[in-house]
Amino acid sequence: VVLAEYDTGVNIYGLAADGSGNIWTASGPPNTVRINATTGAMTTIANPGHYGVAPAATGRVWFGGWSGGVNVHAINPDGSVFMTSVGAGIVTAVTVHPDGSIWGSGYGNNTIVKIDPVTGALLCSATIPGGIGSNPHGIAVDRLGRLWMPVYSNGYVTVWNPDCTLV
Repeated sequence: VVLAEYDTGVNIYGLAADGSGNIWTASGPPNTVRINATTGAMTTIANPGHYGVAPAATGRVWFGGWSGGVNVHAINPDGSVFMTSVGAGIVTAVTVHPDGSIWGSGYGNNTIVKIDPVTGALLCSATIPGGIGSNPHGIAVDRLGRLWMPVYSNGYVTVWNPDCTLV
């Protein structure tokens, strides 16, 4: 059963819900769409990248990036864009850890990165061990605070501690 349909006018890579009742699209460039889940009202917001989306409790909505050298960036509650480049290549997924830090999977250079949510500084990073494949696509945090990252090319899943070491 389809409850509702929304023609956003953008190609969508992913979706995430924030704590204020909005649905965010990982789409663009040039735009991301915020949908109010109660009213259906849509707002188009300029967005320089488009892979992965993760709303944080601070009100920032984090995105991975594919184009223009953008690794990870956020849209602030006022609509301005916060940019950071952490040397992670193409970040295809982002997530927010319970401690507030931002995590990303670096496709192409096979890394996992931890980012300071206030400054955008790189807190730690690690490379996927040789022999298990390459090109991570996705990242999730479990109830113990560990990060799970699938490795596209060989079907492995890696599990990381919050200090960027393998479990």
